[in-house]
Amino acid sequence: IGNGYVLLNSDEGTMALIPVVEGNYTVRSGRHDILMAQRNARFHRVPYFGTVVKAEGGKTVVGTIILPVGDKAEAEEITGTVKMTSDRSGNVELSFVRNGKTYSYNYKNGKDGLALE
Repeated sequence: IGNGYVLLNSDEGTMALIPVVEGNYTVRSGRHDILMAQRNARFHRVPYFGTVVKAEGGKTVVGTIILPVGDKAEAEEITGTVKMTSDRSGNVELSFVRNGKTYSYNYKNGKDGLALE
């Protein structure tokens, strides 16, 4: 867990998970105890992480950007460019910069919640 992001590593590469929230948040890690439903099963501890947000109003939007990165430095650079804005209608725009290119995603607020346009 880094400052505002989480890295998942495997033999195939590294993924960054970057929470996006209007306001302050923290990323916490821990472990869950798991017991399989089988004979002679033993408890296993499985690592997890979560985004912790203090809701400021009746509705809080939490998003997550998930993308492959080369290393921690790239994840930190992208995290520093993340922006989320909303308008009076509840529409949300999420954007970030990677390798000098801006990526922007617009979500329309409707009766069923936010939908990617």
